[in-house]
Amino acid sequence: MALFKYTGVVTGIAVAAFGLAPKQIVIGWIALVGFVVLGEFGALFSLNQVVMDISPFAHTPRLPGGEFSLVPVVALTVIAAALMVAGLGGFRRRDVG
Repeated sequence: MALFKYTGVVTGIAVAAFGLAPKQIVIGWIALVGFVVLGEFGALFSLNQVVMDISPFAHTPRLPGGEFSLVPVVALTVIAAALMVAGLGGFRRRDVG
């Protein structure tokens, strides 16, 4: 389930980039690499918690062994859905065919 949340947000960013600015599709890859770097190396680089909170890795429950909270799961799902809707809306406005 955690993989879906990360993938959903990154996919939402990629879809929004493709739908709204198709030449900037690299934004999806930049977001993926940025989230991984923040999640894996943020503490090592002693980054401020505000900066580390940009990554969806920081908001998901630590399972197993941690306490499950529904709020971050719903928030990430809403963010991913909103990004996908924005990207698909932008794609529909373009003259593709």
